Amino acid sequence: MKGHISGVQARLLEINPRAFFTPCACHNYNLVLGDMAKTCPEAMTFFGTLQRLYTLFSASTKRWGIFRKYVKGLSVKPLSETRWECRMESVKAVRYHLAEICDALYDLFKNTDDAQAKSDAESLYNNVRNYKFIVSLVFWHSMLFQVNFVSKELQKDTMDIATGLASFQKLLSWLKKYRESGFTDALIDAKELAQGLEIEPVFKAHRLRRKKIMFDYESADKPVSDPKEAFRVFFFNMVVDKAVQSLEPRFEQLKKHDELFGFLYNFQEMPMESLRKHTADLELALTDVKLSQENDKNKIEKQADIDGYMLCEEIKALKPILPEDIKNPVKMLEFLACNNRFTAFPNVFIALRICLTIPVTVASGERSFSKLVLIKNYLRSTMLQHRLNNLAIISIESEISRSLKNDKILKEFAEKKSKK
Repeated sequence: MKGHISGVQARLLEINPRAFFTPCACHNYNLVLGDMAKTCPEAMTFFGTLQRLYTLFSASTKRWGIFRKYVKGLSVKPLSETRWECRMESVKAVRYHLAEICDALYDLFKNTDDAQAKSDAESLYNNVRNYKFIVSLVFWHSMLFQVNFVSKELQKDTMDIATGLASFQKLLSWLKKYRESGFTDALIDAKELAQGLEIEPVFKAHRLRRKKIMFDYESADKPVSDPKEAFRVFFFNMVVDKAVQSLEPRFEQLKKHDELFGFLYNFQEMPMESLRKHTADLELALTDVKLSQENDKNKIEKQADIDGYMLCEEIKALKPILPEDIKNPVKMLEFLACNNRFTAFPNVFIALRICLTIPVTVASGERSFSKLVLIKNYLRSTMLQHRLNNLAIISIESEISRSLKNDKILKEFAEKKSKK
């Protein structure tokens, strides 16, 4: 998706080597969550059970009526590979209405005449009343609650690089702490939930698989015999570790941008030596070096957006006159734009504009592509790409298209197409 070899990123850098690439944080976030859900068979089985619950009850209005009879206020949700808020809602519905869902499954199992539905209801009834499933339910609810909070933060229109990176770092810190104490907390909550369902809060032991070892083989680690410890090692630790391992490398690009522009958020408390270093690094990043020929001689040309030395001096002069309530680059840019103050601080103004125009996420723009299903349906299967693009633009920019005067456009179109 980065396109750093022959994609959009590579072509843009050919035009402007000073352009900054930023991967969509929401896309990376979804990839992290996808890695978590596919870490181990237990995690995949858990979400498969939730999907089966939704499929069973939503298959007919009669089954849905049985579900609504016992569960009120919330409903089971289908799973989605891209919208992880749906998974949070699915887990939340089962987490706080597990007893009612069990009653609905039991009612469906006893009263339905459909053999397939009876079999599915009995199977799901036994699955959700398993203590391992209850612990998994509590664990995933805690994980997805934190994940959903960060996801909501990323979707704000006021999100910037420093705030987005801080949100990820807080989540990473929480995951590392949760790995140490989260399993014990999950067992406490799961025990209360199991006692309410009259389920024994004990992990069932399974027969250990033993592999035949020849005499010349090296010694291997002994298998974990305790089912509780095995669940912690092969489910809890694996999912949390996978989340940490996936989260750290996917946001390296945001860290690089923060290293370049981060001083604009806290330069008031920064020592002058550090400030000079950061301004020099930013000048280097915003400098394009080209090799040209003049009078049959090679000449190196440098084009820079800012002067690092002057940027440091402008910041030094800006500190005493900057109001105390201005503590972020957005407010600072508004302050400089007011009454043309930016003419006295041109390098600061340029640096702030570049910093604030680097996107953290572009996921909100993708919502418009849902219009594609409405535009190109089976009745328009032979539509060419040019017409499809134009219709998509009209649909996406619906506010502008509604403001146009159609009568004038239709009249001009009729005059051009007239054959008289």
